Amino acid sequence: GQVVLELDPGMAFGTGRHESTFLCLEEIEAFFSRNKKNIRVLDVGTGSGVLSMAALALGAQSALAIDLDIEALIVAEQNLESNALAHKASLVCCGPEAVNGAFDLVLANIHHNVLLRLAPELARLIGMEGRLVVSGILQDQVKSMKDAFLSQGLAVAGKRSANEWAA
Repeated sequence: GQVVLELDPGMAFGTGRHESTFLCLEEIEAFFSRNKKNIRVLDVGTGSGVLSMAALALGAQSALAIDLDIEALIVAEQNLESNALAHKASLVCCGPEAVNGAFDLVLANIHHNVLLRLAPELARLIGMEGRLVVSGILQDQVKSMKDAFLSQGLAVAGKRSANEWAA
């Protein structure tokens, strides 16, 4: 009953083994256990594409994977192709400020300080009943992260932890 994804991270971040990535994968799985129809995903800082691949494999209609590193996008595209998911994904070299539209699930597994800076942009991209999953946060950074997104009008739905990391 598990979804198996094959990937070669190359020089990109994200194999699913690091706690921050694993926490995101758990949130994606929980999201898709409750939601199945016409889900649009935005993967900010896609790296290897593992989060987009997981969302697509679990039923997302489409995924927009963005990254500022063109090399990461090349790796992500290869991984999406090797898992027969590329036809549902768009890969763009940009930051979230260049993205328009509303997404049902926004994923951002990136550095705490970058997440703080991007909080207004990430909040803008969440659809009316959408969900944002942020990770790459150390336990002692959770309060500042919560405060940043609460100030954008979002509510905190939950927290996951593994060792020193949180999502």
